[in-house]
Amino acid sequence: MTGPFPFAGRPPRVAGLVLLLALSVAGVAAAEEAGDDVDLDTLTNVPLPRRAYAPGEFLSYRIAWAGLPAGKASMSVLNGKAEDGRPVLWLVSITRSNRAVSAIYPVKDRVVSHVDPVTNLPERIDIAQRHGRRQRIRAIVFDQAGRKATTLWAGRKPVTMPTPPRVQDIVSCLYYFRDRPDLAPGSVATIDVNDGKRNWKLTVRVEGRERVTVPAGSYDTLRVEAEVRFEGMFLDQGQVRLWLTDDVRHVPVQVSVKIPIGWVFAELTDMALPPLGPERSAVPVGAPVAPTP
Repeated sequence: MTGPFPFAGRPPRVAGLVLLLALSVAGVAAAEEAGDDVDLDTLTNVPLPRRAYAPGEFLSYRIAWAGLPAGKASMSVLNGKAEDGRPVLWLVSITRSNRAVSAIYPVKDRVVSHVDPVTNLPERIDIAQRHGRRQRIRAIVFDQAGRKATTLWAGRKPVTMPTPPRVQDIVSCLYYFRDRPDLAPGSVATIDVNDGKRNWKLTVRVEGRERVTVPAGSYDTLRVEAEVRFEGMFLDQGQVRLWLTDDVRHVPVQVSVKIPIGWVFAELTDMALPPLGPERSAVPVGAPVAPTP
């Protein structure tokens, strides 16, 4: 999900949350859970138990360019159902430009990743985008066991391509990264991501720890740099940094994207954090608040 800003020439695309944040795991039923002795830096998309988020999580952000308000974004985790009735998790990311930007170049994105709650792997992603006069609606269906992805458009032939094992989509990759237990300054993670057109290697580095203040409060965070090349949660080109809470949840509280015409920022303004369950000893990032309509 991308969100272009209205400037001369080809507008830079800022992803849904600038995110998904920015922008899960166990590819097949036989995949085994990673043990404590596994060197996560040497593996790609290693299976991880879900520990950082749960249904009911809601995060909202304000987006600004050069200090000027540009729009809003939100990310939600919901209980949903697959077409065959099986329970799935819906990872919903929504971006809207504000009135001033929409008068010149309206942006309206809604992306929903359907994730298997057992394997934490994406099964499908639905993408609806409006950027200026251009509208695009498509879906990507993942066959994790068969290692392939099929992109569907209305009125066009489906396109199928091979994928790496346990591939992530442009939304689920952020949630997969949040689940990693080894995040600390100096750690590096590589994630295979498919955007419906290509398979990409997303490299994420933890640069250090930093105390940041955003509208939702002040937090001890891990500052993370991501090399993003796919058109998705972040940007299809540019320098991306995320600030994730330094706890088991790894909530993205701030995102910055460097583009040719300056910096774009997303800052956390509101959140609801559900209990993670007795098996996940998490310290809440802050007092949960009701999502704003």
